[in-house]
Amino acid sequence: KKMSLALKTFIGFGLGILIGLIFQEKATVLKPLGTIFLNMIKMIVVPLVFCSITAGVASLGDLRKLRSIGVKVVGLYALTSAISVVLGFLVANITNPGEGFDMSALAEGSQYEAQAMPSVLDTIVDAFPSNVFQSFVNTNMLQIIVFSIFLGVALIMMEEQGKRLSSAIQSFSDVMSKITAIVMEFSPIGVCA
Repeated sequence: KKMSLALKTFIGFGLGILIGLIFQEKATVLKPLGTIFLNMIKMIVVPLVFCSITAGVASLGDLRKLRSIGVKVVGLYALTSAISVVLGFLVANITNPGEGFDMSALAEGSQYEAQAMPSVLDTIVDAFPSNVFQSFVNTNMLQIIVFSIFLGVALIMMEEQGKRLSSAIQSFSDVMSKITAIVMEFSPIGVCA
């Protein structure tokens, strides 16, 4: 009981490897526990993100604060993206991944057609949902985030009238945090399985 959840999860990870090595195919009897854990994680993601972002935006109470935070978030996102691209290029140039690998064996065995990268404009257009319920069902996180921001802004603009729904969403966000804590308590078993 005194162990941290992270330590318990690492122990579960180690036990999972050990059980797999010892029992091999027979260890698949534990697979349903792992599947249940993954399903629980998937279960909480969409409502947790939706409620947290909507409640967070609505709690600002002033659109000027939101604008200031938005500019900082976009700037920070651009900066971290640029840093990750530079680091990626540096690591790739230093390590030369794939150097000396014979690609002819791959070319004979499979026919893979690379998908075209969506343009920046397409990505921006796709961020705005045409059907928010479909976004929730398909777990399209970018569209859910955009809708959550719009809902939070609308609640700010509604002032007193929006406070009831804002309070309800904040309560639901608190409930989702509790559900997340419950699911994470299961993580050592789920990771092991």
